[in-house]
This record gives sequence, C-alpha cells and structure tokens, in this order.
Amino acid sequence: MNNKLKSNKVLSYFNNIAKFYDTKITAGSMGLNYIDKVEMDSLISNFPIIHRNRILDIGAGTGRITEQIVKSDATILALDISPEMLFIARKKIYEVYGNVYFVIASAEKLPIRNKTFDKIISVRVIHYVNNWKNSLSEISRVITRNGLILISTNNSFSFSILAKILGLMKVNVFNPFNFAEELRNQGFITVKIKSYIHIPILFYAISNNSFMLKFVITIDNIFGFLTKSLLGIRFYIVAKKYR
Repeated sequence: MNNKLKSNKVLSYFNNIAKFYDTKITAGSMGLNYIDKVEMDSLISNFPIIHRNRILDIGAGTGRITEQIVKSDATILALDISPEMLFIARKKIYEVYGNVYFVIASAEKLPIRNKTFDKIISVRVIHYVNNWKNSLSEISRVITRNGLILISTNNSFSFSILAKILGLMKVNVFNPFNFAEELRNQGFITVKIKSYIHIPILFYAISNNSFMLKFVITIDNIFGFLTKSLLGIRFYIVAKKYR
C-alpha cells in the first residue's frame, strides 16, 4: 500500500468514527475505563506544565488529552489530520476555554514556525504515520531548546508484535530503544521510557465486574514486575531537546 493511500485510509477511518470515538475508547467496559484512567494519569503526571507554556498536541483527535491540560494557563494548539475529530474537540473545549487553537494538518508536515513550542505531546498517534522519522524531525524543528516532548505508541517488545506478524495489527510497532536512538539523532536526550499494559487488552475489555478487573490487574502487575516493565503493549517516552 502506497503512503498516500494509507494516509487517506487513516483520515477516512477517523472521520467516520469521530462521533462515537470517545465512547469507543472505553466501549462501556469497566476494564477499558480503568486502562484509560491509568494511561491518562501516567502521561499527565510525566508532562509537567508551568506558567504560560506553549503546548502542541499532535493527533489531538476529539481533545482527550487537550481537555486534561487545558485547565492550566498554557496556550495550546490542538492539531489533527481529521476535521471531524477536531470539530468535536472544538465543540467540547473551545466554548469553555479560550486558550486553545485548532489546526487541521498532518504530523509529517507541521504548518508551524521553527522553535515555537515549549512542550509537545502525542499520544497513540505516531504508529499511524507513514514517515514517522520525518514526523520526529518536524517535532524537533518546532520545539524550543530545552523543550520537553512526550510520545506514546505501540511496543514491539510485547504481544503487539505477534498481532503484527499475524496481520491482525495494521499500524506500526516500535522498539523503544531504537525509537529513543532516533530521537537522539534529532537532538533529544531521553528522560524516561516506560511501558504499560503488559497483557493483551482483550482481558481488560471483558472485565465488566470488580472481581474480574482486580484479577486482571493483579496478573498484569505480576507480568510487569517479572519483565521489569519492558514488555508492555504500549510505551511512552519523555525526552528533552538539547540542541
């Protein structure tokens, strides 16, 4: 599949699911609600916002992340390839907060001047990008020196690689350490790498009572401990721009 066709399919997919995307994340499952909360708490706690930060949310979608960080006095640019997703984000956020701006654009070509943002966050986006190295180059271009980035994506050191091999997963998966090396090539130094969700998400999806959820969380924690938390299905990396 050529890159243009793949990009069009991604755009079409997110435009089509925009209206029910927020409910699709959790799908009414107690387990998926738990994953969503753990993920949000973990990411936000590693993304400190200080007075008047300029923040770029790449792949903002319906504003799931933007909605969490907008309560500060930071200026936020929410960027996404899907106009339908951003329409919902704007409807949810802009009517309440005036410090958010919305732009329809691709992560591979950011319509932004050099060294504009103090912080950049991109959650579960880069595995959809055709030329992800070019996207990292763009991130490096638009962030200020000493700026902080947080990116989360799929981990190849997990059950995800099996799904990829079997053709059940069409998006990219990444070796966290190779990903960190590519960021280093772009002028970043890694602050933290951590994986999370160490067992297939299906187990969380079918957890619709508190007993089952506690059991699944216990198994997940044990597996994470035994593998030193390197084998999570997803990982996030925090890095600082040093040149």
